Amino acid sequence: MAQLFLTTTATDAACADAVRDALINQGYVIWALPAHLDAGSASYPAALERGIRGSVALVLIWSAAAAQDEWVERMARYGQQLQKPIITLARDATPLPITLVDAPGVRENGDLAAAIQRLTPLLPPAAQDDLLLNLLTHEYIREQKRGIAEAVALIQRGERREELLATLEDMARHSLYGTVAEAAQQALDSLSGQVAQEAPPAESRHTFGVRCPRGHVSWYDKREVCPADGRIARSAVRKAEQDLTELMLPCRTAGCPETVVVQVDCEGYA
Repeated sequence: MAQLFLTTTATDAACADAVRDALINQGYVIWALPAHLDAGSASYPAALERGIRGSVALVLIWSAAAAQDEWVERMARYGQQLQKPIITLARDATPLPITLVDAPGVRENGDLAAAIQRLTPLLPPAAQDDLLLNLLTHEYIREQKRGIAEAVALIQRGERREELLATLEDMARHSLYGTVAEAAQQALDSLSGQVAQEAPPAESRHTFGVRCPRGHVSWYDKREVCPADGRIARSAVRKAEQDLTELMLPCRTAGCPETVVVQVDCEGYA
């Protein structure tokens, strides 16, 4: 069964419970925080990221409260970093994050049950069981290493390249197990000499899209905008226990004078 990661804030708990129950009834597995952890636990961020890494998609419950929640922002950003589909359920008219330029979704409009019905066709099939994701997030080191080897084989065949490279890069940087991080880095090194066609912006793990106040969508490459070479105004910020770079980026639509302020995880690019 397909695992989904439900991204929400405590203010929307009742809505989240209704969405969770409906999706479970339709055959989905909804990731749950282990009972021994809470937001004050040192391993809380790693647990959330592991849940996202093992999910086929994120369901983002969006509202005015969610827009103010740094952890909701962090989870959505991490999901995008790993090339996960993000499907939104908007509870009010609060604008979506400017980086969710192509996220499919529905609006509640006072009828949550109907909104959930409209949401379901946007999700991956419930019967989709991604065994590779299960391996890459397995509790046993040997299974994670097996998953890394299978990910390399898929990439070499040209399958799921950007998604799996993003996952391997993340594991190499952040795995709590040194031997897993080493195995992921060795896998990346073995793939580094391969010539691959550059992915379109929306599919590349290096790029992100931003919507300016006038509605124009521009794409930026982290390899170009993250290095501090003096071309782009920036500052350092910390949100939800994560260090980010706040960039001031000009809209790339001809004639548009807007500048967009966006917070980006530039780790590995600066």
